[in-house]
Amino acid sequence: MLLVATGTEPFAELFTNRTLESKLTFFCARLFRRPDIVVFVNGLPLVVIELKNPADEDATIWSAFNQLQTYKHEIPSLFAYNEILIISDGVEARLGSLTADKEWFLPWRTIEDEEVAPVRTRVS
Repeated sequence: MLLVATGTEPFAELFTNRTLESKLTFFCARLFRRPDIVVFVNGLPLVVIELKNPADEDATIWSAFNQLQTYKHEIPSLFAYNEILIISDGVEARLGSLTADKEWFLPWRTIEDEEVAPVRTRVS
């Protein structure tokens, strides 16, 4: 896998202590892929976030989930150190682990952590 930095910051700064990067292109097996957001901690890509446009009625939280499945297949080395996957359609956000199926991608908890935030859609 080749990592291509397209941001304005110097490439070396990607591998400082903590980095949130949204302008990276990954090249693997003749494919260029650009996940929406990758969170690096000590140079390791620990979190991958896929976001969908809330104004697009066809873009659902599950299309974000499917996009992550495509990335896992096409750029597997990105997920070697992965801890958390996050998907959102701008209205709802869910998180899961690398091997979690749809039913295990769960909504964020409320700030008080007393109840689960309302869910707009159900897993089919």
